[in-house]
Amino acid sequence: MQPWIWAIIIAVLLIVEFTTMGLVSIWFALGAVVGFVLSFFGIPWYWEVVASLGAGFILLASTRKFVVKFLQIKAVNTNADSMVGKETLLLEDVDIDKKGSVRLNGTTWTAAGEKAIAQGVRVRVVKLEGNTVWVEEIIELKTEAKQAEPEKPAEINIKTTKTKKITSG
Repeated sequence: MQPWIWAIIIAVLLIVEFTTMGLVSIWFALGAVVGFVLSFFGIPWYWEVVASLGAGFILLASTRKFVVKFLQIKAVNTNADSMVGKETLLLEDVDIDKKGSVRLNGTTWTAAGEKAIAQGVRVRVVKLEGNTVWVEEIIELKTEAKQAEPEKPAEINIKTTKTKKITSG
């Protein structure tokens, strides 16, 4: 294969890598460099392709894990992601086929749920999809300590009056 064909393949793979940042096509671009070098020695084109793909797979399998760890590529959380786990009151009823609303951080959000939840119920945000927060009802369980507390007796106001005995005589 002509060296200029390998140069085009390398360029395309590098462009794909820089636009996706997936750390996959970069290894095949490096493998294409092997094919580029072999093209100067008059080796049949199919052996150039085999060597290029082989080098790409070997580089991918042997180094990608370490490079990803070294670069510490992680998803970046946004401010909206910080709402997951927050608790609030449901402003409108939510059902499987009906969206309601909640107010979080001063903003009203569309709310959805996997089951029916009535307005005014305390809910927790479980995930965020686009501009919709998915909520679940917070079920508070009574603990034994709360149940064991004795009820306070009602206050009884007893008014006493003093009477004076008047005797004649």
